[in-house]
Amino acid sequence: MSAGLKRQKIWNEALVARSKLRQHDEDESYWMLLELVTYEPTIQLCLSTLQSMTLCRDIKCRIKGRECTKDFRDFLNAHYFTFLSNAIRSFFLCGFAAVYFRRLSTGDVVPECLPPGSFKWKIVPNKLKKEKKGEKDDNTGINIESTSDELDQEKDYIPKFLPKNDDDSKLLRYEIDILTGNLARKNVYIYEFIPPNFNVSNSSLFYSMVPSPLCGVLWDYKQLREAKARRSYADTWNTKAHILCTMHESKVVTDEPKDSYLLSHMTLPSVRMEHEMFIRNLMGREASAQDKVSAEIENQFLDDQTSHHIPSIHILPKNYEATVMNPLTI
Repeated sequence: MSAGLKRQKIWNEALVARSKLRQHDEDESYWMLLELVTYEPTIQLCLSTLQSMTLCRDIKCRIKGRECTKDFRDFLNAHYFTFLSNAIRSFFLCGFAAVYFRRLSTGDVVPECLPPGSFKWKIVPNKLKKEKKGEKDDNTGINIESTSDELDQEKDYIPKFLPKNDDDSKLLRYEIDILTGNLARKNVYIYEFIPPNFNVSNSSLFYSMVPSPLCGVLWDYKQLREAKARRSYADTWNTKAHILCTMHESKVVTDEPKDSYLLSHMTLPSVRMEHEMFIRNLMGREASAQDKVSAEIENQFLDDQTSHHIPSIHILPKNYEATVMNPLTI
């Protein structure tokens, strides 16, 4: 393989790895965004304030220039307030409201927004209709041939095809994928609140994110949650005593055996049992006195029922030193 092909292969592998990393960041940002909008108390308070200020009065409706009846107005207030409140939340969650219609048990049809977590969205360019045969094929539906006539030149920039709906002639549009339920995509209408942008949040230098009006606070929210998790871990660590035991060489031959019991390959119960036998055989009465002291210390701690933390008392053998480890600070 030539050097050029090797460099191209390395470059392609790097692009694939980066693409996977960006996709992971985007998937993570999607669920983090849902958590932010659904559970974060500060965002909940802001959305509740907007909803209460916007929907503080009854809905006014006119049909063909006439005021609607009281029964219909009561119907709107009963079923449309929840829909409008969810639409406001969707505007700040993803920049649009995904609306579908459902039928009540009374036979009435009411609109409803897709709940958070039931769909994913992305921004895609529209596939505009091509010009007919013999016309300039630029995949835009617009004839941009140059002309000296100013009036004709203005007409050349006007699309010659008639779209089925207004969104078909836009350059960018929102596209959703429904994740749950038996709802067909064609039965969902997208009402845009913020015009879509192309690959702005996805191409972020620090963190690839799902397109959303809250992308500006999403990265800070992630850093804040990680900082809280580190502080919680540090608090858990600091509530317990952590002691480091070290052994130093004995200056007297009879102070310790040839093999270290703490460094042996035996199990911990066996180490304790042989260590106790060694102390009793080596020190005699001093070992018995040491056992009594240990028992008295344990009784003093264990008899105190006011403490919620029951300590474990261990008496180290000779030539061992205990050092209290420093607490974690954030």
